[in-house]
Amino acid sequence: MMKLLLKGPLSFILIMGCGLLTLHCDEQAVTNENQTVYLIPMASGNQWHYEVNLVDSLGTVLATSNESVRIYGDTLVGGSIWFGFSAQGYRINKADGVWQLLPTPYLEFPLDIGDSVLQGNGATYIRLTSKGTRVSIPAGTYVCFEYSETNPLFSLPVNKYYIAPSLGLVKKEVYGGLSPYPTTVSQLVVAELK
Repeated sequence: MMKLLLKGPLSFILIMGCGLLTLHCDEQAVTNENQTVYLIPMASGNQWHYEVNLVDSLGTVLATSNESVRIYGDTLVGGSIWFGFSAQGYRINKADGVWQLLPTPYLEFPLDIGDSVLQGNGATYIRLTSKGTRVSIPAGTYVCFEYSETNPLFSLPVNKYYIAPSLGLVKKEVYGGLSPYPTTVSQLVVAELK
């Protein structure tokens, strides 16, 4: 293991630079709240590649696989262009969030922290739990909106989504049973955006 030891003015400059970078990221997340922000960039050919970990009830990774989501094209519905996501149906960015072709909000925006919306399945609610969750994944570190999908019949979340505005879904946790740990964790490895 290699240790990096910084002394003198260089260490001070490095520490101050990191602090300013962190401050800038937090300010940017706040500034975006008052602008039209598209949570998921939509263009034909956009792709997101994920590492998917299967996790046991103690939080130990049992298996890892890869998954890709691609926007394979678009179609005109009711005068609006909807984008086809592989194995996820059609979606569109609107001023009030990302909509699925159900029609119902998929990820509503803007919301205040704690606000929730009943999903199109009629059984789960999606709630905005944070506007500034810092998420470190293989693709980097991002300030994200954190959404929690819950079923009123259970006290634990069904899914948690971490969305980096203008990048899309960077992390998803799927919960099942009574374990406080997710059963599956998907993390963005690379995004290919047009």
